[in-house]
Amino acid sequence: MLRAWRRRKAAFASTTTVSVLSTAAIALAMTYPGTPTTQVDLNDGGVWVTNAALSLLGHLNFQAGELDSSLRATSNNFDVLQREAAVILDDAGSGTVSPVDVASVSLKGSTPLPAGAVMAMGGSTVAITASDAGKKSKLWVLASDQVASFDAEQVPPTAEFDGPVAVTVGQDGTAWAAVAATGELDRYQVGTAPDVRSLPGVPADSELEVTTVGAHVIVLDRSVGTVSVDGKSPVTVSGAQKGRLQQPGPDATSVEVATSAALLDIPIGGGE
Repeated sequence: MLRAWRRRKAAFASTTTVSVLSTAAIALAMTYPGTPTTQVDLNDGGVWVTNAALSLLGHLNFQAGELDSSLRATSNNFDVLQREAAVILDDAGSGTVSPVDVASVSLKGSTPLPAGAVMAMGGSTVAITASDAGKKSKLWVLASDQVASFDAEQVPPTAEFDGPVAVTVGQDGTAWAAVAATGELDRYQVGTAPDVRSLPGVPADSELEVTTVGAHVIVLDRSVGTVSVDGKSPVTVSGAQKGRLQQPGPDATSVEVATSAALLDIPIGGGE
């Protein structure tokens, strides 16, 4: 359930469909430690997985234990976002993203994103974040079926911030943005006004990460090693400095923080 530690910088390269994989390619794709991806519901009997070494995005038939189709990217720096039937190819090779037509195993066009943009997905919501060398940040929160027609030059950002912003999207489709410079923790849902909240006890120059566990939102201050739950005052957690938060997950009694030495299980209700 741990986050793929690589920050996603949205992009996509042109692709070709590989209709049949050789036995060797299947074996490599199944055994190669590719990029971990968000937990998904097996509503179609499989998940989409990546293999950077082979530049492949493949559909894994989980029940059969084999890859039954794939797309080949021209870049080996790419990722996949999936929530149920919605699948988006996110490749840092050309600065674009592309929704995947899972029925035909093809791409629904290619959408350019701002340079260095980061995309997150949860429920039926996508959040796109772009920053200007850490000085200004823009956030777009939109439905996943709007990605194909998204144009950053034409669509006004949902929010703009002074300084870096940490963004995540929960499994329920709620987007969260934590901003150290202004001490705020904002909640976004597609089509509704943002809910701006305070984030107390966070220095303005802190490096933040944010995730969700069910309906709870958790902020990790990587600079000083504190954890804040639902916007409450932060609690110092031994060893959490420079740690990384788990990816958004279902309701639980704790949140996981990975460090260079251990996997910390932090009770959401407080305590060590």
